[in-house]
Amino acid sequence: MKGNKKRTAYAGKQKSSSIIHINKTLAFFKVFVNSDEFKITSVICVLFLILMRIAVLTGRLISLMNT
Repeated sequence: MKGNKKRTAYAGKQKSSSIIHINKTLAFFKVFVNSDEFKITSVICVLFLILMRIAVLTGRLISLMNT
């Protein structure tokens, strides 16, 4: 029987996948917008993520109705 291993908490170091995705999207838009203002880029990023979420939910709804 294996002994119990202690697990260490990585609360400060571990990032969720959504945060990583948002950071990558922000970097992508910052290159194309080429703006020093972070607010413009973040607004565009948030709008893009909302549109992507709507597209995914619409696709799931359509696939459910087709079955």
